[in-house]
Amino acid sequence: AENLIMDIAVNYDIDGIHLDYIRYPDIEFGYSNLALKRYFSENNDVENWQNWKEEQITNFIENIYQKIKIEAPFVKLSAAVFANIETAKLLYSQNWINWLEKGIIDNVYLMDYSTSNDVIETHLSRYENVFQSKKIVFGLRAWSDDCSYPVSQINEKIQKIQNHNFGGISLYSFTGIKQC
Repeated sequence: AENLIMDIAVNYDIDGIHLDYIRYPDIEFGYSNLALKRYFSENNDVENWQNWKEEQITNFIENIYQKIKIEAPFVKLSAAVFANIETAKLLYSQNWINWLEKGIIDNVYLMDYSTSNDVIETHLSRYENVFQSKKIVFGLRAWSDDCSYPVSQINEKIQKIQNHNFGGISLYSFTGIKQC
């Protein structure tokens, strides 16, 4: 993966690399024989397994980020992350606040796909004082399987986010807006 990312970053005229699935699929994943062997060669403490998985993802991002900034400094590195940091860390080993604090990513795109304004407001108030909040982009749900989530509700969320000091807004997925 690293060679592919670097080949694209160096040899193509691109603005950035976006890591969409830079996470474990869920908490029960990651127990391959190779991972377990590597973990136990580095650690004797079974309690640190979740931390070790988180470190693997963080180290990968940090390594890619440093290489991109040396070889193609104008290429941005971003990642899709779960909006709730506890869920992101516990289930998916995605400590994206740590990535921002360490300065190893240009932007994180919160997958904030709830249709609830309350959930969005909770994330807005929770993350507005995070170090590097300008690097946080709110990824909003823009689809409705049965057209029960109208564009007007998406617009409400956009207006709420614009009243804060974040890096921007993205919409997922455009097809949902077109269909309803």
